[in-house]
Amino acid sequence: MTEKAVTFFLCVFLLAAHSRAQTMVVDMDTASGIQSAISTQDTAKTTLIVPLRITGADNLFSYQFKVAFDTSRFSFVGAQEDFGMLGEKNILAKNGGALIGIYQLQANPRALDTVEFSCTIQGEDAAKSVSGDGLIGVLYLQSKMRSEDSAQITISQGLTVRFDGAPEPVSSYTPGTYSISFVGVRPPAGAPSFRQREVIVNYQTSRAYFSVPHSGFPSSQAMSIFIHSLNGRLIAERRITLDGAGDHRISIAAPGIETPSGAFVCTLRLGSVRLSKTIGVP
Repeated sequence: MTEKAVTFFLCVFLLAAHSRAQTMVVDMDTASGIQSAISTQDTAKTTLIVPLRITGADNLFSYQFKVAFDTSRFSFVGAQEDFGMLGEKNILAKNGGALIGIYQLQANPRALDTVEFSCTIQGEDAAKSVSGDGLIGVLYLQSKMRSEDSAQITISQGLTVRFDGAPEPVSSYTPGTYSISFVGVRPPAGAPSFRQREVIVNYQTSRAYFSVPHSGFPSSQAMSIFIHSLNGRLIAERRITLDGAGDHRISIAAPGIETPSGAFVCTLRLGSVRLSKTIGVP
């Protein structure tokens, strides 16, 4: 009987411990629910709004954690405790507590790829402690990513504190992933290669210069040439007729190219054959 009682209470203890397991999460979307990964075709310098959340909080009175990102993929814009007066509140405000916190790039040692978050309920009222799931911060990043790029935003070094309790390390984290899907049209299987061909864009003369592979294309047929920005804006187009053997060296006016840096998609179309190549502006 004693052995059964010990087994019963041990199971209850393990279930209770499991229910208190806390996870800090990078949520890649402000919509309801948690989206740990999002993908888009938008390569503009988009400002990402990244909610940071905790699940399974138990009598939480204060916390701290760090978020890291790749500075070649993102630029830091800002950070705060929640979405303000009209938006979702920080979980620590759930029971009416007034909050104080720090939300900044890591200062010691200085780091441009790590943001520090810490927040606590002011005063000494244990009744203000909170439990459950909720928001623990908001991070704002500007994307620098291009077509087919992908990058993670990670959360780590979390500590949670109950009222009059010692800091407890968080052992479970969920990172977020942001990716840019392919922009343009992929060539069909067996189509002539365009990837190794010379493509030069000169923004100073507002022209693009490139060679079109003759092999695999029937002569005396019209070919359409398009240049798009990575956000889909048509910059230039031209229609030519292939006329014999050898590569066709083409010059096309592209007045929409107005920057000395960036990337574009060049697409050649002849009948059902489409070839695309991402091109950079030197």
